[in-house]
Amino acid sequence: MPTLTWSVRFAVDDADANAMSAVGHLVAVEREVRGLHFEAPPQTDPDGPATVTFELVERDAKSARLLAQYFLSKAKRAAGLKDDWSPVVWVAVLASTTESSGHRFLDAARELVDAEHYDIAVVAAQIHLEAHVAVLARASAINAEQTGDAVSAHEQKRRGWPPHRLQTRRLLEPLFGVEMHRFPRWAEYLAHVSRRNDVVHHGRAVDRDSALTSLEIVQSFWLWLNEAATAKGLT
Repeated sequence: MPTLTWSVRFAVDDADANAMSAVGHLVAVEREVRGLHFEAPPQTDPDGPATVTFELVERDAKSARLLAQYFLSKAKRAAGLKDDWSPVVWVAVLASTTESSGHRFLDAARELVDAEHYDIAVVAAQIHLEAHVAVLARASAINAEQTGDAVSAHEQKRRGWPPHRLQTRRLLEPLFGVEMHRFPRWAEYLAHVSRRNDVVHHGRAVDRDSALTSLEIVQSFWLWLNEAATAKGLT
């Protein structure tokens, strides 16, 4: 089985995240680690946990989680912290790149919100979703050989990977074993798509709350699709 790039995120105490960030370089130099990110609680949930996210190379989701837990323990010990259990927020396959983070579009969207460029943040969030839907489709096609040709044909026609579009749904739904409209926040996602289209096609303005909602919905939808693919044993 070929190796993939994975994102593994843990929830941690904010003070612990700060302590580990000071010694993160000791883990970031490991051969398997492509990226290491420490984040404070999000603005949408200021009382929530901080997070530590590893981007690393492994063959499957379980191996990625175990390797990330090993590196998290190493970072805690280096920071002089108790090596206790930290809950896993997600394990998700990422775009494979040696030049930049697989989270780069979502990171850019957050930075754009901070810079009050709310409209472009909405567009960047949708780029993140479609880029990672493509990654999931390619990774899944490796383990579902009968769909490999269909995925290749879809990409050759340059149709993109918007999960709400009919042509994409016809390919992804049987591959992942889900119906897109069953996503619990489907109506909110369609509202985000409408907001994105208003920006791209009409230059409409977007307020801060709407931009933050788009980021939250996109991340939630991406993880829902990732969980579906993982549950079906495709990644």
